[in-house]
Amino acid sequence: MATPSLENFLRTGLRRLLTGEKEFALEARIPSFEELNKKFEDIKEFGLYLHIPFCEQICSYCPYNKEIYKPEAAEAYVNAVKREIDLYANLVGDKPVTSFYIGGGTPTTMLHSGMEEMLDHIFDIFNMQCKIHMESHINHLTPENLNAIFLAREGTSAPPATRRCVVMPCTA
Repeated sequence: MATPSLENFLRTGLRRLLTGEKEFALEARIPSFEELNKKFEDIKEFGLYLHIPFCEQICSYCPYNKEIYKPEAAEAYVNAVKREIDLYANLVGDKPVTSFYIGGGTPTTMLHSGMEEMLDHIFDIFNMQCKIHMESHINHLTPENLNAIFLAREGTSAPPATRRCVVMPCTA
């Protein structure tokens, strides 16, 4: 066990290395639009991460935020994600999204229960200039599901580069 002064030194060094900030504080409040706008003003492009917290079963080794899939919880989650996207729309404007990763949980648990609705909203709101990268459970990679993933953007005004999804199977 490190001494308190060494531990503090290591924490400070890691914080500066990882965040580039001299200090940061965790606060139990939502930042104002003005505070967020200031943080986004110098950003020219950004990456987007969509967390899908649902799984068919909970794996004991997984440290991520997750819960058992329930249709009513998934529906509420879709609506919450869309509201948050709307919040950020005014902050990022038409700045390009250059990477888009969907992780979890197991995102493919929502393939036929809200995923398309969230993707449509994201592509309607943001300037998507990238492909989608999505985690999947190996058992979800059926021909029907793969078709749903690969054609998720068909019939929209999204550029062809954004119509494809790269699936990364999890072997759990």
